[in-house]
Amino acid sequence: MYYVYILHSATLDSYYVGEVQSLDKRIEQHNAGFYKNSYTS
Repeated sequence: MYYVYILHSATLDSYYVGEVQSLDKRIEQHNAGFYKNSYTS
């Protein structure tokens, strides 16, 4: 199963859209800094 997510940054007034097959794995990757150019507000 695939998941589509939409995140909104109120600070930047920007939306971020993504899709993943494993939501749990994507959260782990985010928290571990797997994607070096990702942004956390």
